[in-house]
Amino acid sequence: MRKTNPSNVFHPDQFNAALQQVLETIHSLMACSREQPLNPAGPTGDQSYSNDQDLSGFEACRQLERPSEYLSALLDIIRVNFEPNPLGTMFLNSNLSWLYDAIPARPFQLGYVSLASEDDEPFEAFWQRVVVPHLDRCGYDMSQTPAFAVVITGDERYDMPFVMEVHEGLDAYGFVDEEAVGTPLMAGTPWVQIGCCLDPALHRRFRLSLWLLLEPQDR
Repeated sequence: MRKTNPSNVFHPDQFNAALQQVLETIHSLMACSREQPLNPAGPTGDQSYSNDQDLSGFEACRQLERPSEYLSALLDIIRVNFEPNPLGTMFLNSNLSWLYDAIPARPFQLGYVSLASEDDEPFEAFWQRVVVPHLDRCGYDMSQTPAFAVVITGDERYDMPFVMEVHEGLDAYGFVDEEAVGTPLMAGTPWVQIGCCLDPALHRRFRLSLWLLLEPQDR
C-alpha cells in the first residue's frame, strides 16, 4: 500500500491563527445571515451577550431555521473553490468572483438549499421530485434571482455528460469565458452559475447545494 505524504505543520502558530480566523469568519457569516436571533438574554435567560461573537458555535447555528442544511450548502460553496479535480476551468470552480460581484449592496435574503438524490436518479427527475417542493416550502422564488449551484457526485458520474445534464436542467448561464470574466451579472435577474465537485463516497448519488440572493422578507 502506498503511503501518503505526512502533512507536517512547520509553523504551528500560523496554523493556529489561520484556523481560528476561519472559524471566526464562519461565525460572522452566520450572524450576517441569521433568521431567528436568540433572545438577548441568552438561550437560558440567565446570560446576556454583548455581541454575536459571544455565542458558542451551536448557539450561532440555532439562529438558523435549517442549520444542518445551511452548513452543508456553505461547505459546498467553499469546496467548489478548492476542488482539486475540476472538470474544467469554465465553471464556478475557482471563479467565486461571480458570486462576490452578484452580492447586492442593499439588504437581501440568503436562500440556501442542500439536498441529495437517489442512486442513478436523473437530474431533472430529482429537481421535480425533491428540489421544487423544497423551494416552495422555504418560500424561495428562483424566477427573479441569481443562483449558484454546486453539484457533488462520485467517480461513477463525475464526468462532462452529467455536468451538461445539470447545466441543461438548471438552464444555467453560459460557462465562464474570457469575455465574461470581469463582467458582473445584474443582481435581481434570474440566472444560474454551476460548479462541480468529486466525492467518491457518493458513488452514483449526487448532492445539490444552492445559494440564492433573494429580495429580503419581513419577519
